[in-house]
Amino acid sequence: MRAEVTKNGDITIVRLEGHISMDTVPLFREHCMNKLKGEKVVFDLSGLNFVGSVGITSFFEIIKDLVELHVLDLKFCSVKTEFQRLLQAWFADNVDIYEAKEQAVLAFLNPVPKVLSGQPIRIPNFHLIDESFIEPSSEDPEDED
Repeated sequence: MRAEVTKNGDITIVRLEGHISMDTVPLFREHCMNKLKGEKVVFDLSGLNFVGSVGITSFFEIIKDLVELHVLDLKFCSVKTEFQRLLQAWFADNVDIYEAKEQAVLAFLNPVPKVLSGQPIRIPNFHLIDESFIEPSSEDPEDED
């Protein structure tokens, strides 16, 4: 596996090429945990191939660790259809997948807030009024005729 690393402002773009296998996984994990810690990272998977289920499982385990440990803020782009389904199955809504690298970079620049399920949305200066507790006004304008 080969990784081409470029920067777009404060966003690191890692384009992965070649085959990911058991031999390449430890180096990839070490690089992510040490060199990319705290970074905003877009993983471009357009040139990546997997060798067997061991390679893909190991890759997903690394991504799972990165997501759960909040080691880096990550997004994916150019993910082949078969791998996109697997990513979504493994991570549900915990990873962001974009068609193009530019879309992933733009998502970092203009983030859309995520609402965590079960968490209330806090809107400043917003008051919910339950109309069942409001007594009708005695001065109803329709009664004046």
